[in-house]
Amino acid sequence: MYLEDETVGTLNLSKLTNIKAIDSWAFNDSSIEGDLILPNSIQTINDYAFSRCNINNLFLPEALSKVSRTAFDSSTF
Repeated sequence: MYLEDETVGTLNLSKLTNIKAIDSWAFNDSSIEGDLILPNSIQTINDYAFSRCNINNLFLPEALSKVSRTAFDSSTF
């Protein structure tokens, strides 16, 4: 999923239960301006996946075991 140059309020991915990872650069600079809700199946968030986003609240699943140190690079919370 690639949302460059689109403003997104709340990004709710919770119904995508077959996803185990968020790929590098997947939502980079996507203008998320609200809550980020990830599905319980997510185990990994890769490099720059949500970099340069404006996230109000972040809801992380219990299964999450790896978050790249650059996953939220230059993002505001």
